[in-house]
Amino acid sequence: NVHLLIRLTPVLLVLDFNCPGQRRCLKGCTCVSRTNSLACLAQVYGQYLTSTSELDAVVRGHMAVLFGLLMEHSSSNQRTLLAALPGSSDKEKLGTLLHHARDFTTFYVTLTRKIAEAGRRREGGDEDEEADVQASSGNSGPAFKDTMGEAVANGVIAFLSRLRDHGVR
Repeated sequence: NVHLLIRLTPVLLVLDFNCPGQRRCLKGCTCVSRTNSLACLAQVYGQYLTSTSELDAVVRGHMAVLFGLLMEHSSSNQRTLLAALPGSSDKEKLGTLLHHARDFTTFYVTLTRKIAEAGRRREGGDEDEEADVQASSGNSGPAFKDTMGEAVANGVIAFLSRLRDHGVR
């Protein structure tokens, strides 16, 4: 059950963000300041907030979508992430996640469309429904179309927007 895995994973995995990787931590972090994996991910996300690199913007957006997925079906994950993310209020934190998720989704949709167009040009074909179906079903073909990724990201955007506007459950 995916929802059970989403709820349990952050609780079961604990580590210290600054763990030097000592031998005693090989099977599991034993550092005094260890915390759950969601708090560590929030620290990683926080490090990318001030960067102006285009690649870092993709990392921020991808992590925002991941956080949305992890929070959507788990109020415990919501509380943990919102407590660990930088910002002065839950509304501000969710607004930042929402902004980064939207930026990432725009980038992702643009990228997948350009890949599809390049594939069609390379093959010398035009928009062929069969090719789009082939590509989206995982078969190799002349086109690339990923509507599932876009749908997932848009679902996360809708969820984060609702959570920001109507409060954390």
